[in-house]
Amino acid sequence: MAKVDASKVTIPFINYQTDIKANEEVIIGSEFILSGQYEQYTGVVEFFDGKKRKISLNKSSATNLFSAFGDDTMDWVGKRIAFTLQDITNPKTKQVIKDARVWTVVK
Repeated sequence: MAKVDASKVTIPFINYQTDIKANEEVIIGSEFILSGQYEQYTGVVEFFDGKKRKISLNKSSATNLFSAFGDDTMDWVGKRIAFTLQDITNPKTKQVIKDARVWTVVK
């Protein structure tokens, strides 16, 4: 796969409400770059139907992937991962939404 800078791609960010099912596998499609006001790693994942979406990793998700695949996020490209979705509650609005809090490495 070619190197892709996710910050310069016009791919929409993933919507955990509509784009993904629990335990659905995806392929990492770009290296992950530390960016944004929350300094999260952002990259691209590819679904098996060809759809691509940007994602930002929370701290625990990033830690899981660094442990599994190493420190060079370019080495992650082509690896398979699965989402584990859980309901989280926004403390301000009390709205419950789905979010990916844990990433599972697919062997």
